[in-house]
Amino acid sequence: LAPLGDGGEGLALSVVLDITQRRLLEADVRRAHEELEQRVRDRTTELEKTNREKEALLADLDVQRARFERLSREDFLTGLANRREFDQRLEVEIDRAKRQGLPLSVAMLDLDHFKRVNDRFGHALGDVVLRTAAELIRHECRSIDLVARYGGEEFALAFPDSDAAAVKALTQAVAKT
Repeated sequence: LAPLGDGGEGLALSVVLDITQRRLLEADVRRAHEELEQRVRDRTTELEKTNREKEALLADLDVQRARFERLSREDFLTGLANRREFDQRLEVEIDRAKRQGLPLSVAMLDLDHFKRVNDRFGHALGDVVLRTAAELIRHECRSIDLVARYGGEEFALAFPDSDAAAVKALTQAVAKT
């Protein structure tokens, strides 16, 4: 209410606004905002869960990749390098030996009469013999030496920075075991 005029006529201006619609719209906006916030929270939770699942899958894939990589380079029976790994690493060692002017020796070992072991006692015992031989050979070599099962009962060895005399002594020690 606001008085009108200057005399005491008792006139007043009155304005009445119905704000019901405005309050309803504000309530609708508030409700829509709360629903939107809840949807954002729900979606964020869902995305976080999906991301955790994705990370777990990626970790599993990385483990599988590493396993397959190892299997492609390692002899499954003896745990030594396989022929492909030996050949690749030997190339690297040859290049390094040339570049640095260092000796590099290579030896091949094979288990005499191994076929007789398999024929007489079976492949299961032959596998035990191969694993044991691999373990003995690896034990006699240095950590920098490359030992591989080259095929069947053949083992290939590469000795970086070793001359023929050192390799001869080492291979004789292996042969005695």
